[in-house]
Amino acid sequence: VGPDIGYHADTSATATKTSAPLAETAQSVSVVTRERIEDQGATNLQDALNYVAGVRSDAYGLDSRTDSVRIRGASPTVYLDGLRRQLSGFYTSNTRVEPYLLERIEVLRGPASMLYGQGTTGGLLNLISKRPLPYTRREVGMEFGSFGRRHFQTDLTGALNDDATWMYRFIALGRDSDTQVDHVDDDRLLIAPTLTWQPGADTTVTFQALHQRDRSGSTAQFFPWEGTVGPSPNGHIPTDRFIGDPDDRYDSDRTEAGVLASHRFSDALTLRHATRYSHNEVEYFSLYADAFSNPGDSFLDPERRVLGRYGYFEDRRAKVWGSDTHLEYRFGSGALQHQLLLGVDYAHHRSTAESAFDFPVGLGGTVPDIDVFDPQYPPYAPPPLTDEPQGTLSHLGGYAQDRISWGSWILSAGIRRDRVRNTLAGADTERDQATSTSASLMYRFDSGFA
Repeated sequence: VGPDIGYHADTSATATKTSAPLAETAQSVSVVTRERIEDQGATNLQDALNYVAGVRSDAYGLDSRTDSVRIRGASPTVYLDGLRRQLSGFYTSNTRVEPYLLERIEVLRGPASMLYGQGTTGGLLNLISKRPLPYTRREVGMEFGSFGRRHFQTDLTGALNDDATWMYRFIALGRDSDTQVDHVDDDRLLIAPTLTWQPGADTTVTFQALHQRDRSGSTAQFFPWEGTVGPSPNGHIPTDRFIGDPDDRYDSDRTEAGVLASHRFSDALTLRHATRYSHNEVEYFSLYADAFSNPGDSFLDPERRVLGRYGYFEDRRAKVWGSDTHLEYRFGSGALQHQLLLGVDYAHHRSTAESAFDFPVGLGGTVPDIDVFDPQYPPYAPPPLTDEPQGTLSHLGGYAQDRISWGSWILSAGIRRDRVRNTLAGADTERDQATSTSASLMYRFDSGFA
């Protein structure tokens, strides 16, 4: 989980939950290091994953609301320091990850249910946070750019006492910026203090906190093909055109607090624990073009200028608490060397929301039509929000894994048992359980191939 030098990483804990060499890990793992994130100039998660094999980093396009990453065609489960960021996949109800907080991004391809439980078969993302360092390093940066971009960031770390038993890291970021689309901001305020207590070489406890406040909107306007890619009798629709309401917004606030701890009882036995609580709230108000009622011909008038619009409005709050505790035991039995892992993890997600939907006036709603080539923004009042049923999802799993080395042979096998409970207010509780297994056999040649 520590810093890497350059673009190359030799080890990863994502595929095995132990510090295993990538060359001895049967699953395909790519690591995007801190230096690579910086050299690519990545300002979001999509930028950072642009050159990772098997990953489509912008499957939904460069939308301001979300990071639309796909691994092998599927939406990945996203983890932060080995814990799920969110259990339920509300597509437009989460706060985007700030890459300046990350030490590395690890992409695991393929199924990973044996260690992580329910998730997509395409793979997962494990984001590794920056941790306090025992030496002093202070960084301050400022950026100025297109669309009125003004950006400030700082990363401060070091020891708080002479023997470095207490270390700190403080990351802060502020941005005031517009985007390519009129009336859509890209503002962010973030603070992330971290404190590590390391009384000896065998024990480390890290306390993490985060508050992130984003104020933005939707750069996706759902324009028709005609006037964007294809020709139009009225010319092309400008790339900065906005056809929503000036009061549209995608505002999110995320607060987190967590603990990462490890203790080595001996050279053979190590205990690790991670826990985190997060509260995320998103207020989403958006008017967007009706590209659905009559696919292929969205314009309402003979002059081909006027579009109908839908309206979607939501205020959603999600609370997530997760933990993962595992014991690693290394021992030998004859010529065999074992790396045994026993663990249990738990996640609990509760979501509450109020929402509303409105139709174009031509379909019985109250959202006024708009001239896309000469937009006017008449006053519009969204309908009252109504309560959605509260949803609760809890997930408990226990797992065991053994990595056995015999000369150049490496055998890994594991089993996991999961119990999941899904509750929606006013409906029956859904309960499910499953057993997951995995096994791999590798041979590592002296030349380095495996």
